[in-house]
Amino acid sequence: MKKVYLEYPYINSLNTKVIHQKIINGEYHFELEQTIFFPGTEKIKSDEGWINQKKIIRIYEENNKVYHVLKENLSGSVQLDLDWNKRLQRMQDHSSFLILKHYLKEIYNLEVEDFKINNHCSLSVSNKEGYNLDNMASRLNTLINNYILSSLPIKSYFEESTRKEEGKTYQIRKHFIKFVNLNNYPCQDTLIQNSSEIRGFYIHNAAIHEDKIVFEYICGNQLFDQWARIVNEVRKDSKSNPNLVNKFLNENSKLTEENTLLKSCLIDSILKDSDSNCTEIDLSNLPLIPEDFMLHKPKKNVFAYLKGKDHIYFYTNDPSHITRQFPNKKMIILSNEYDSIYGILRDK
Repeated sequence: MKKVYLEYPYINSLNTKVIHQKIINGEYHFELEQTIFFPGTEKIKSDEGWINQKKIIRIYEENNKVYHVLKENLSGSVQLDLDWNKRLQRMQDHSSFLILKHYLKEIYNLEVEDFKINNHCSLSVSNKEGYNLDNMASRLNTLINNYILSSLPIKSYFEESTRKEEGKTYQIRKHFIKFVNLNNYPCQDTLIQNSSEIRGFYIHNAAIHEDKIVFEYICGNQLFDQWARIVNEVRKDSKSNPNLVNKFLNENSKLTEENTLLKSCLIDSILKDSDSNCTEIDLSNLPLIPEDFMLHKPKKNVFAYLKGKDHIYFYTNDPSHITRQFPNKKMIILSNEYDSIYGILRDK
Protein backbone atom coordinates (compact mmCIF):
# COMPACT_ATOMS: atom_id res chain seq x y z
CA MET A 1 0.00 0.00 0.00
CA LYS A 2 1.25 3.45 -0.91
CA LYS A 3 0.63 6.15 1.72
CA VAL A 4 0.06 9.05 -0.62
CA TYR A 5 -0.77 11.43 2.24
CA LEU A 6 2.85 11.51 3.46
CA GLU A 7 4.31 12.80 0.20
CA TYR A 8 1.28 14.72 -1.07
CA PRO A 9 -0.72 15.99 1.92
CA TYR A 10 -2.75 18.41 -0.22
CA ILE A 11 -4.35 15.76 -2.45
CA ASN A 12 -7.98 15.45 -1.36
CA SER A 13 -9.37 13.10 -4.05
CA LEU A 14 -7.93 9.94 -5.61
CA ASN A 15 -8.96 6.93 -7.70
CA THR A 16 -7.48 3.60 -6.58
CA LYS A 17 -8.30 -0.11 -6.25
CA VAL A 18 -9.40 -2.47 -3.48
CA ILE A 19 -6.68 -5.12 -3.03
CA HIS A 20 -7.96 -6.91 0.07
CA GLN A 21 -10.94 -6.96 2.39
CA LYS A 22 -11.98 -8.67 5.61
CA ILE A 23 -15.31 -8.75 7.43
CA ILE A 24 -15.29 -8.16 11.20
CA ASN A 25 -18.53 -7.91 13.20
CA GLY A 26 -20.53 -7.16 10.07
CA GLU A 27 -18.21 -4.33 8.95
CA TYR A 28 -15.99 -4.34 5.85
CA HIS A 29 -12.30 -3.52 6.37
CA PHE A 30 -10.64 -2.52 3.08
CA GLU A 31 -6.97 -2.39 2.16
CA LEU A 32 -6.42 -0.20 -0.90
CA GLU A 33 -3.66 0.04 -3.46
CA GLN A 34 -3.14 3.69 -2.43
CA THR A 35 -4.65 5.88 0.25
CA ILE A 36 -4.89 9.60 1.00
CA PHE A 37 -6.26 8.94 4.51
CA PHE A 38 -4.01 9.30 7.55
CA PRO A 39 -5.09 6.51 9.97
CA GLY A 40 -4.44 8.45 13.17
CA THR A 41 -2.67 7.32 16.33
CA GLU A 42 -3.46 7.05 20.00
CA LYS A 43 -2.61 10.77 20.35
CA ILE A 44 -3.64 12.18 16.96
CA LYS A 45 -7.05 12.11 15.33
CA SER A 46 -7.38 10.30 11.99
CA ASP A 47 -8.65 11.74 8.71
CA GLU A 48 -12.29 11.51 7.72
CA GLY A 49 -13.88 11.11 4.30
CA TRP A 50 -15.75 8.98 1.82
CA ILE A 51 -15.18 6.03 -0.53
CA ASN A 52 -17.56 6.04 -3.49
CA GLN A 53 -19.52 8.70 -1.60
CA LYS A 54 -20.01 6.35 1.35
CA LYS A 55 -18.92 7.74 4.72
CA ILE A 56 -15.92 5.93 6.24
CA ILE A 57 -16.72 4.69 9.76
CA ARG A 58 -13.09 4.70 10.90
CA ILE A 59 -9.53 4.36 9.63
CA TYR A 60 -6.72 2.47 11.38
CA GLU A 61 -3.27 1.03 10.72
CA GLU A 62 -2.22 -2.56 11.36
CA ASN A 63 1.09 -4.16 10.34
CA ASN A 64 1.96 -1.05 8.32
CA LYS A 65 -1.29 -1.38 6.34
CA VAL A 66 -4.06 1.20 6.46
CA TYR A 67 -7.61 -0.18 6.69
CA HIS A 68 -10.79 1.73 5.84
CA VAL A 69 -13.97 0.52 7.54
CA LEU A 70 -17.40 0.78 5.87
CA LYS A 71 -20.76 -0.87 6.39
CA GLU A 72 -21.08 -1.80 2.71
CA ASN A 73 -19.01 -3.99 0.43
CA LEU A 74 -16.75 -2.55 -2.29
CA SER A 75 -14.66 -4.06 -5.08
CA GLY A 76 -12.53 -3.01 -8.04
CA SER A 77 -11.86 0.69 -8.66
CA VAL A 78 -13.03 3.19 -6.06
CA GLN A 79 -12.91 6.94 -5.55
CA LEU A 80 -11.55 8.45 -2.33
CA ASP A 81 -12.69 11.88 -1.16
CA LEU A 82 -11.10 13.52 1.87
CA ASP A 83 -12.84 15.82 4.35
CA TRP A 84 -10.38 18.60 3.58
CA ASN A 85 -11.46 21.07 6.27
CA LYS A 86 -10.76 18.54 9.03
CA ARG A 87 -7.44 17.53 7.41
CA LEU A 88 -6.30 21.16 7.23
CA GLN A 89 -7.26 21.82 10.85
CA ARG A 90 -5.31 18.79 12.05
CA MET A 91 -2.26 19.85 10.01
CA GLN A 92 -2.48 23.30 11.63
CA ASP A 93 -2.87 21.70 15.08
CA HIS A 94 0.05 19.32 14.67
CA SER A 95 2.39 21.90 13.13
CA SER A 96 1.60 24.28 16.01
CA PHE A 97 2.28 21.51 18.52
CA LEU A 98 5.79 20.90 17.14
CA ILE A 99 6.63 24.63 17.20
CA LEU A 100 5.31 24.93 20.77
CA LYS A 101 7.29 21.82 21.76
CA HIS A 102 10.48 23.42 20.44
CA TYR A 103 10.07 26.68 22.35
CA LEU A 104 9.20 24.91 25.61
CA LYS A 105 12.50 23.04 25.35
CA GLU A 106 14.60 25.97 24.10
CA ILE A 107 13.38 28.64 26.52
CA TYR A 108 12.22 26.73 29.61
CA ASN A 109 14.11 23.42 29.21
CA LEU A 110 10.81 21.54 29.48
CA GLU A 111 10.18 18.27 27.68
CA VAL A 112 6.68 17.36 26.47
CA GLU A 113 5.50 14.30 28.41
CA ASP A 114 2.05 13.83 26.89
CA PHE A 115 -0.14 15.44 24.24
CA LYS A 116 -3.43 15.16 22.39
CA ILE A 117 -4.29 16.48 18.94
CA ASN A 118 -8.01 16.10 18.50
CA ASN A 119 -11.00 18.44 18.61
CA HIS A 120 -9.28 19.99 21.66
CA CYS A 121 -5.48 20.22 21.62
CA SER A 122 -3.31 20.02 24.70
CA LEU A 123 0.13 19.02 25.93
CA SER A 124 1.70 18.54 29.35
CA VAL A 125 5.18 19.07 30.79
CA SER A 126 6.63 18.38 34.23
CA ASN A 127 5.85 21.10 36.78
CA LYS A 128 8.92 23.01 37.92
CA GLU A 129 8.79 25.63 40.64
CA GLY A 130 8.94 29.32 39.88
CA TYR A 131 7.08 29.60 36.58
CA ASN A 132 4.46 32.30 36.12
CA LEU A 133 2.00 30.51 33.82
CA ASP A 134 0.37 33.71 32.54
CA ASN A 135 3.77 35.10 31.54
CA MET A 136 4.76 31.79 29.96
CA ALA A 137 1.57 31.60 27.89
CA SER A 138 1.91 35.23 26.78
CA ARG A 139 5.53 34.79 25.70
CA LEU A 140 4.87 31.50 23.90
CA ASN A 141 1.88 33.02 22.09
CA THR A 142 4.06 35.89 20.90
CA LEU A 143 6.93 33.67 19.75
CA ILE A 144 4.73 31.21 17.88
CA ASN A 145 2.66 33.90 16.16
CA ASN A 146 5.86 35.66 15.11
CA TYR A 147 7.06 32.37 13.62
CA ILE A 148 3.73 31.92 11.82
CA LEU A 149 3.85 35.44 10.39
CA SER A 150 7.41 34.88 9.14
CA SER A 151 5.96 32.61 6.43
CA LEU A 152 8.72 30.00 6.70
CA PRO A 153 8.74 26.74 4.71
CA ILE A 154 8.06 23.43 6.47
CA LYS A 155 9.50 20.57 4.45
CA SER A 156 9.09 16.81 4.64
CA TYR A 157 11.71 14.28 3.61
CA PHE A 158 12.38 10.55 3.83
CA GLU A 159 15.39 8.57 5.04
CA GLU A 160 15.93 5.04 3.73
CA SER A 161 17.65 2.29 5.75
CA THR A 162 17.74 -1.49 6.07
CA ARG A 163 17.21 -3.79 9.05
CA LYS A 164 18.13 -7.47 9.29
CA GLU A 165 16.02 -9.78 11.40
CA GLU A 166 16.02 -13.58 11.47
CA GLY A 167 18.01 -13.77 8.26
CA LYS A 168 15.69 -11.42 6.39
CA THR A 169 16.46 -7.87 5.23
CA TYR A 170 13.75 -5.21 5.63
CA GLN A 171 13.65 -1.81 4.00
CA ILE A 172 12.78 0.99 6.41
CA ARG A 173 11.55 4.34 5.19
CA LYS A 174 11.22 7.05 7.85
CA HIS A 175 9.41 10.33 7.34
CA PHE A 176 10.80 13.56 8.85
CA ILE A 177 9.60 17.16 9.12
CA LYS A 178 12.13 19.98 8.75
CA PHE A 179 11.43 23.42 10.25
CA VAL A 180 13.48 26.55 9.57
CA ASN A 181 15.42 27.55 12.74
CA LEU A 182 13.70 24.81 14.75
CA ASN A 183 14.29 21.12 15.42
CA ASN A 184 13.55 18.39 12.87
CA TYR A 185 11.09 15.71 13.94
CA PRO A 186 10.23 12.18 12.81
CA CYS A 187 6.56 12.25 11.84
CA GLN A 188 3.97 9.89 10.36
CA ASP A 189 1.30 12.58 10.07
CA THR A 190 0.58 15.21 7.42
CA LEU A 191 1.78 18.75 8.11
CA ILE A 192 1.38 22.06 6.35
CA GLN A 193 4.16 23.28 4.05
CA ASN A 194 4.42 26.91 5.19
CA SER A 195 4.10 28.40 8.68
CA SER A 196 1.72 31.12 7.44
CA GLU A 197 -0.93 28.44 6.81
CA ILE A 198 -1.39 28.06 10.57
CA ARG A 199 -2.89 31.58 10.43
CA GLY A 200 -2.87 32.16 14.19
CA PHE A 201 -2.16 30.49 17.54
CA TYR A 202 -3.41 31.03 21.09
CA ILE A 203 -2.84 29.24 24.41
CA HIS A 204 -6.25 29.73 26.02
CA ASN A 205 -5.47 27.85 29.23
CA ALA A 206 -2.34 27.02 31.21
CA ALA A 207 -2.87 25.26 34.54
CA ILE A 208 -1.20 22.91 37.00
CA HIS A 209 -2.73 19.43 37.31
CA GLU A 210 -1.04 17.34 40.01
CA ASP A 211 2.66 17.35 39.02
CA LYS A 212 2.13 18.57 35.44
CA ILE A 213 1.68 21.89 33.66
CA VAL A 214 -1.01 21.47 31.01
CA PHE A 215 -1.27 23.88 28.08
CA GLU A 216 -4.45 23.94 26.01
CA TYR A 217 -4.29 25.75 22.68
CA ILE A 218 -6.36 26.61 19.65
CA CYS A 219 -5.08 27.62 16.22
CA GLY A 220 -5.77 27.88 12.52
CA ASN A 221 -9.27 27.91 11.09
CA GLN A 222 -10.75 26.85 14.43
CA LEU A 223 -9.30 29.94 16.10
CA PHE A 224 -10.65 32.29 13.45
CA ASP A 225 -14.07 30.61 13.57
CA GLN A 226 -14.14 31.16 17.34
CA TRP A 227 -13.20 34.83 16.93
CA ALA A 228 -15.95 35.24 14.32
CA ARG A 229 -18.53 33.75 16.73
CA ILE A 230 -17.41 36.12 19.50
CA VAL A 231 -17.60 39.14 17.17
CA ASN A 232 -21.10 38.15 16.04
CA GLU A 233 -22.24 37.74 19.65
CA VAL A 234 -20.85 41.16 20.55
CA ARG A 235 -22.60 42.70 17.53
CA LYS A 236 -25.91 41.14 18.58
CA ASP A 237 -25.47 42.39 22.13
CA SER A 238 -24.53 45.88 20.96
CA LYS A 239 -27.65 46.11 18.82
CA SER A 240 -29.97 44.81 21.52
CA ASN A 241 -28.35 46.69 24.40
CA PRO A 242 -25.81 49.37 23.32
CA ASN A 243 -25.70 50.85 26.84
CA LEU A 244 -24.40 47.53 28.19
CA VAL A 245 -21.46 47.55 25.73
CA ASN A 246 -20.58 51.18 26.53
CA LYS A 247 -20.74 50.42 30.24
CA PHE A 248 -18.34 47.49 29.78
CA LEU A 249 -15.86 49.61 27.80
CA ASN A 250 -15.95 52.41 30.37
CA GLU A 251 -15.45 50.01 33.27
CA ASN A 252 -12.58 48.31 31.48
CA SER A 253 -10.87 51.67 30.85
CA LYS A 254 -11.31 52.68 34.49
CA LEU A 255 -9.92 49.37 35.80
CA THR A 256 -6.90 49.62 33.47
CA GLU A 257 -6.13 53.12 34.75
CA GLU A 258 -6.47 52.06 38.38
CA ASN A 259 -4.30 48.99 37.77
CA THR A 260 -1.53 51.10 36.25
CA LEU A 261 -1.62 53.48 39.22
CA LEU A 262 -1.39 50.60 41.70
CA LYS A 263 1.62 49.17 39.87
CA SER A 264 3.29 52.57 39.91
CA CYS A 265 2.77 52.85 43.69
CA LEU A 266 4.11 49.30 44.13
CA ILE A 267 7.34 50.11 42.33
CA ASP A 268 7.79 53.32 44.33
CA SER A 269 7.32 51.40 47.58
CA ILE A 270 9.85 48.72 46.64
CA LEU A 271 12.43 51.27 45.53
CA LYS A 272 12.15 53.18 48.81
CA ASP A 273 12.88 49.97 50.74
CA SER A 274 15.82 49.11 48.49
CA ASP A 275 19.38 50.31 48.33
CA SER A 276 19.24 53.66 46.50
CA ASN A 277 22.42 52.78 44.60
CA CYS A 278 21.16 49.45 43.28
CA THR A 279 21.08 48.88 39.53
CA GLU A 280 18.93 45.76 39.49
CA ILE A 281 15.92 44.69 41.53
CA ASP A 282 14.39 41.22 41.27
CA LEU A 283 10.72 41.82 40.50
CA SER A 284 10.24 38.82 38.23
CA ASN A 285 7.15 37.63 40.10
CA LEU A 286 5.34 40.96 39.96
CA PRO A 287 3.20 42.14 37.00
CA LEU A 288 4.95 45.49 36.81
CA ILE A 289 4.28 46.48 33.25
CA PRO A 290 0.66 46.89 32.04
CA GLU A 291 -0.51 44.08 29.77
CA ASP A 292 -1.16 46.29 26.75
CA PHE A 293 2.35 47.68 27.07
CA MET A 294 3.82 44.17 27.14
CA LEU A 295 1.99 43.13 23.98
CA HIS A 296 3.41 45.90 21.81
CA LYS A 297 7.02 44.86 21.95
CA PRO A 298 9.38 46.96 19.85
CA LYS A 299 11.45 45.92 16.92
CA LYS A 300 15.22 45.94 17.13
CA ASN A 301 16.79 49.30 18.07
CA VAL A 302 13.43 50.74 19.09
CA PHE A 303 12.20 51.22 22.63
CA ALA A 304 8.75 51.70 24.08
CA TYR A 305 7.89 53.64 27.20
CA LEU A 306 4.93 54.48 29.41
CA LYS A 307 4.94 57.60 31.59
CA GLY A 308 4.00 57.21 35.24
CA LYS A 309 3.44 59.90 37.84
CA ASP A 310 7.09 60.87 38.35
CA HIS A 311 8.94 58.20 36.42
CA ILE A 312 8.87 56.39 33.06
CA TYR A 313 8.58 52.65 32.48
CA PHE A 314 10.63 51.46 29.52
CA TYR A 315 11.17 48.35 27.41
CA THR A 316 14.11 48.13 25.02
CA ASN A 317 16.38 45.89 23.00
CA ASP A 318 19.10 48.56 22.95
CA PRO A 319 19.78 50.60 26.15
CA SER A 320 21.83 53.20 24.24
CA HIS A 321 18.58 54.58 22.84
CA ILE A 322 17.44 55.44 26.35
CA THR A 323 20.53 57.49 27.17
CA ARG A 324 20.20 59.39 23.89
CA GLN A 325 16.49 60.05 24.28
CA PHE A 326 16.60 60.85 28.01
CA PRO A 327 20.11 62.20 28.80
CA ASN A 328 18.97 63.68 32.13
CA LYS A 329 17.41 60.46 33.40
CA LYS A 330 18.91 57.61 35.43
CA MET A 331 18.08 54.10 34.24
CA ILE A 332 17.05 51.51 36.85
CA ILE A 333 16.75 47.95 35.56
CA LEU A 334 13.83 45.94 36.92
CA SER A 335 14.16 42.88 34.73
CA ASN A 336 16.75 41.76 32.20
CA GLU A 337 15.85 38.56 30.34
CA TYR A 338 15.17 37.20 26.83
CA ASP A 339 17.60 39.83 25.41
CA SER A 340 15.24 42.59 26.53
CA ILE A 341 15.34 45.09 29.37
CA TYR A 342 12.45 46.38 31.46
CA GLY A 343 12.95 49.23 33.91
CA ILE A 344 12.13 52.77 34.91
CA LEU A 345 13.78 56.17 34.42
CA ARG A 346 14.22 58.74 37.19
CA ASP A 347 15.82 62.17 37.38
CA LYS A 348 19.57 62.06 37.99
